[in-house]
Amino acid sequence: MRSNIWAPCALISLILCPRAAAQSAAPLQGPNSSMTVTANRGSVEETATSIPLVYVRTDLSAPGSIDRLFASTPEVTLQNTTPGQASPALRSLTGYQTLLMLDGVRLNTAIFRSGPNQYSAFVDPSQVSQAEVLLGPASSAYGSDAMGGAIHYLSLNPEAHQRRFGVTALSGSGDLSGSLSPRFGWDTSRFAVMASAVFRRHNDVRTGGGVDTHNVFTRYAGYSLEEAGRLLGGRLPETAYSQAGVQAKFIAKLRGDDRFTAFYQRGAQYGLRSYRELYGGLGRLQARYEPQGIDLLYGRYERARLLGLERAILTVSMNRLRDDSRRQGVNYSDAVIVDRNSVAALGLSGQASRQFGRGYLVLGGLDFHRERISSYRSSGPSQFPDGALYSTAAPFVQATAQPFGRLLLQGGLRFNHNSFLLPKGQLVPNLEPRQNFSALAANLSGSFRLTGTLELLGIYSEGFRAPNASDLAATGLTGLGFEVPAAVAAQAGALLALDASEAALPRDRRAIASLGAERLRNFEAGLRLRTNRWVLRLQGYSNFFDNPIVRRTVLFDAASAPAQLSGIPVSVLTPTAAQRLAGVVTVATAYDPRAVKAFVNDGAMRFQGVSTSAEWRGNAHWMFSAGYSYSNGREILPNRTPRRLPPQQGVLRAVWTPNTRVFAQFLVFASGAQEKLSAADLDDERIGASRSRRDIQTFFQTPVGAGTPISGTVRQLQDQLLPLNTVVNGVLVAADTTKVPLYTSVPAWVRCDANLGLNLSTHWKLSLGLENLGDANYRTIGSGADALGRSVVLRSDWRF
Repeated sequence: MRSNIWAPCALISLILCPRAAAQSAAPLQGPNSSMTVTANRGSVEETATSIPLVYVRTDLSAPGSIDRLFASTPEVTLQNTTPGQASPALRSLTGYQTLLMLDGVRLNTAIFRSGPNQYSAFVDPSQVSQAEVLLGPASSAYGSDAMGGAIHYLSLNPEAHQRRFGVTALSGSGDLSGSLSPRFGWDTSRFAVMASAVFRRHNDVRTGGGVDTHNVFTRYAGYSLEEAGRLLGGRLPETAYSQAGVQAKFIAKLRGDDRFTAFYQRGAQYGLRSYRELYGGLGRLQARYEPQGIDLLYGRYERARLLGLERAILTVSMNRLRDDSRRQGVNYSDAVIVDRNSVAALGLSGQASRQFGRGYLVLGGLDFHRERISSYRSSGPSQFPDGALYSTAAPFVQATAQPFGRLLLQGGLRFNHNSFLLPKGQLVPNLEPRQNFSALAANLSGSFRLTGTLELLGIYSEGFRAPNASDLAATGLTGLGFEVPAAVAAQAGALLALDASEAALPRDRRAIASLGAERLRNFEAGLRLRTNRWVLRLQGYSNFFDNPIVRRTVLFDAASAPAQLSGIPVSVLTPTAAQRLAGVVTVATAYDPRAVKAFVNDGAMRFQGVSTSAEWRGNAHWMFSAGYSYSNGREILPNRTPRRLPPQQGVLRAVWTPNTRVFAQFLVFASGAQEKLSAADLDDERIGASRSRRDIQTFFQTPVGAGTPISGTVRQLQDQLLPLNTVVNGVLVAADTTKVPLYTSVPAWVRCDANLGLNLSTHWKLSLGLENLGDANYRTIGSGADALGRSVVLRSDWRF
């Protein structure tokens, strides 16, 4: 990757990386200036006093996906499969291992995918007052999926917006984007109401330097990045999309502190395409995610002093998620596969709390969800069993105790029961009509004040995730190939593979088994120093991830490979020399030339990490903050690097507020190099982008490759890029099918941003942002496209 680093980035660049590039996002608020409702369910506390690590974001001016709000946060790695999709990885876990919530209502559904997904992108930043990220498992408080942590979005509060009308306009030069967000609010002594809308258009992205490091022309045709950039036109083609949404919130102010809230949110994306499946590495003809959207409706009644309880809350919600797509392979003769998937989730959540004496609080409740899945596919079996049901029931209890002034204890316990039920009267081959999963999840944390300013922190917490419908029953084409349920593979006599690569080998000839739940046990310890000017925190964690659900290549004995899986014909692929020696083969469908995959329980993992943060407020006008995180992990049996292990990260920020009319800040965010890549990472077109001589030949037989000019013949190009019987990037090219990574590491990068805000009047606020000042070319690990280059962002807020 190219680097173009300006002098202000030198300090953090020297600390983290010898060569660098960069990323952007507006920074987080300081830890002693923000409140969190996520750290301890049922209570509000400052982030400076929270025992778990929680970052709060209240400056929601970042353009694009809402996930970008955390892009400059240590311990959060933002993966962009394609512009418009952004999935934060919390402590190495992402996708459905991260819980998403809006106003305490779960956004996660049974059709959430395992890897980076776009589902939180349906919530627009303009319609959120605060975003919080809780690091570490939180299943005892919030249920299944909160493995790496939880992200909580809080909608706009009508009582905090007494202005009758306002409009926000935002534009960015990096993707020639523009957005308009009008809103109306009205607050009286009896009720408060707010309505808002947002309309956004993003055009093709210009990356740093105008190049894309993993494009198909560099991967298969050997083009330099500059040559490929000129061929692509300096911007990533087919990365434009539109987004629209509406939101309405009504609060009835009843007797005393009682409240009734009604809320509706709709968000949708249009024209979104998977760049990495097109020009970003695979060269497919079509890869569209359209239409995509969410409809969320909830009603909440809050009652104070009910039957001896201090507060009781009942929430009824309906969440409808739509996830449609259209895909076609690399040839015009390949079938166009249209998927139409949706889920309607009915939720019921009740909780109540009571104070016992001084310093003791108990909260208990029940969460219930019932989800109905609708699924259609234009060719072959639907991705999910149409009409399947997925339900969750979970009673929980939490307690806070402060037996004496120096000691604070918090604990919780939750029993989770999940059930997946096939449609009544419908039998799906090889799938059980009903599957149940149950588990207990607990947490215990405490802080002990050693001195007036120094605290010792300790946490034990557990994460639990039951297999969802994507794990148990999904069939069809994904970004990493064609997948079948583990139960289908097991019925066909499949063997468990060591990894998800094309050259995968068997693990002790062990057969694939039906899926079970995955668990995570987490231990943390830290120190926190708080003075009038300083807030310092050092925290380390170690967790054990047992029985993880992971993607693996489906292997068969060479003499007993099946002719079909899930009713879909499969053909045997030419085995590698090692596979031939092991007596196994892989199979593929006509929908994708890569080996069929399945999600299975396999092995265990261990992750460790450390994070530090510091904030100094010298006076009323200046604030400086810094953060750093380092994570490491290993798979156990076999001992190896897990997928998408995040690199070390650091951030420096300076904020200047000379008066109430001016705000300025400068931010530097850096990521170290990551050389610890798994076999699946090296294969992944988003990371290692492996290719073989056969892949190069196949590329020039496709519509995209056939028109690509090269000097000489395809055979000469193969001999130039991957000469036989030579070692390329650490791999001996023994045959035309040998996979060789284009990249063996993810380079380090540094990004610098600046922002200036002006309160021109009581009605008008203007801000100017300069993102990626050095125009660095980079991508975060696992992303399917290089990040936005230098960009000017202009925002105007007008209220009256």
